[in-house]
Amino acid sequence: MKKLIAYSILAISGLFTLNAQDKKPIDKDALIAPWFIEGNLRLGTLNQALTQSNWEASYVNPLNAHVSNLKASNSSTLGADLQLGYFFGKRRHFGLGTGIVFLSQRSTLGMENYHIEYQSTDSKGAIFRQSISAKSDFKETIKTNSFSIPVVLKYKKQLTTKWGVNLDAGVLFNIKSTSTYTNTSKIDYEAIYKFDGAGNPIYDNASTPDPNDWLITKDHYEKVNTDGDVNAYFEDLFEKGYNVGLGVSPNKTKGDGAKQTVSIGFIIQPSVSYMLAKNLALHGSLYYISYGSENANTSNYKLTDIRGEYSSMTNGISKTNTQSIGFALGLRYYFGEPRIKDRDHDGVLDKEDHCIDVPGSKKSLGCPDSDGDGVVDADDKCPQLSGTEAMKGCPDADGDGIADVEDKCPQTPGLASLNGCPDADGDGVTDAEDKCANIAGSKEHNGCPDSDADGIFDDEDKCLLEPGVASNNGCPVAQKDIVKEMEAPKLPLGPTVGFATGKSTVDKESIDKLDAFVLAMKQFPTRKILVNGYADNIGGKEINQKISLQRAKSVADYLISKGINPKNIIPRGFGSENPIGDNKTEAGRKQNRRVQIEIGK
Repeated sequence: MKKLIAYSILAISGLFTLNAQDKKPIDKDALIAPWFIEGNLRLGTLNQALTQSNWEASYVNPLNAHVSNLKASNSSTLGADLQLGYFFGKRRHFGLGTGIVFLSQRSTLGMENYHIEYQSTDSKGAIFRQSISAKSDFKETIKTNSFSIPVVLKYKKQLTTKWGVNLDAGVLFNIKSTSTYTNTSKIDYEAIYKFDGAGNPIYDNASTPDPNDWLITKDHYEKVNTDGDVNAYFEDLFEKGYNVGLGVSPNKTKGDGAKQTVSIGFIIQPSVSYMLAKNLALHGSLYYISYGSENANTSNYKLTDIRGEYSSMTNGISKTNTQSIGFALGLRYYFGEPRIKDRDHDGVLDKEDHCIDVPGSKKSLGCPDSDGDGVVDADDKCPQLSGTEAMKGCPDADGDGIADVEDKCPQTPGLASLNGCPDADGDGVTDAEDKCANIAGSKEHNGCPDSDADGIFDDEDKCLLEPGVASNNGCPVAQKDIVKEMEAPKLPLGPTVGFATGKSTVDKESIDKLDAFVLAMKQFPTRKILVNGYADNIGGKEINQKISLQRAKSVADYLISKGINPKNIIPRGFGSENPIGDNKTEAGRKQNRRVQIEIGK
């Protein structure tokens, strides 16, 4: 009890310290409606301190009394309560609640020993010495139901929008309390008769009765009648009007307990809460309840007198101090207008919330941003995929400025005009559909050119450098005479031009080669010239493709500047294909960074 109160005081102190240190309170509690309805279910232990009256005093001339103290055991508490209340103040931390509390408490009352002898009068008017003994396991089960009205001061503190701590402290005003008992124990009724010289019965008040008395006791009968039936003996005397009997059950084993006056009770209940919804919180609590009760009508209490008659042990208890400690689980529903309005309960005040009915975040001004990319769902074309503001919330994996949802080639940088797909030769046909991806051509012919200008495009022309006819797949119908061909002026294979890494500028060393080539080609002004550009394997495929074409065009531009007919020149880029050197060495890579010139017929 003392520890629980101490912990509760520490908890309150800690909560006040948090408030004092909070320079800029978030007012999470002020966002919650002030009125509430709360219900709790309770389960706990029960501890009872009992004060019993002097049970001997009610008997006439008592002797040899052995009445042990009552003890309560196997005690438990079940309960429920329902409260209505209101949280007040600027920050809505404090409130008051009231309603109804129901407690059902069960315990077992028992005593180790009960024996008393006293003066009594039998049914014939004769005075005798009555002896009553209860068995060692004499017990009585008590069930008490009580209803109280609570007046509770409440404190709550929302640590986050979901989690909070609470503390209730208040008083309980009992309005009704009833109890019932159940007893199945056995009682022995024995008697001692003493007679004077004239044969008149008198009371033997000696601690040890006179041996000449008529001893109607179990011990005496078994001593002098070793083979007799003691129970039959007692029952026979009972039938004759004597108040005796062994192992007698009460005539009434169940009944109402004593009516007691219940004092004001106290309750302390710290709890942790979790918001299941914006107006509904689940509470898990520890509780302590204490109250007392009194019975002013115990002065004439007799457990039993006449055989079979029985009075509940609760009638012999003058005071009871009851304490219950346990666990409570409850729900609290809030209603009414909060001091600070946040209709969707997202922590963004309505006056600042751009999406007042949909939970969001402060960063997005109260609007939802499911993928957390800084673009609210209402403006996000890809609300489930994290993207960029420039792409209206959609990702752009290849960084080509075209959102993946609209990009037909999302992993490869491309052009907007081709829905994000690349076009290495710039002919308007995507590389994936271009059968001549490294040579600019016609859309109608899958991106291929007509290199020999015979009207048959390269994707269908089997003789790319010889004009031919369609019926012969682009090849000439009649082959030239081999002899005449051998007699034709022979030209060396065009020069090879080298380049530095990542460069497409023609260096000075290659100028003399190209000038000599131009001079030789002027004798054959109709010949086709294929300018083929290459790269080493340093860099990606797309970069190498681009630089190889740039190198080919650079050489082609130089030849044109020296008088070669531009219609006869075809620049082409092949990337890192067809290496002539080992790309694992610098010398090999230098060989592969080149432009090779082929001469057609």
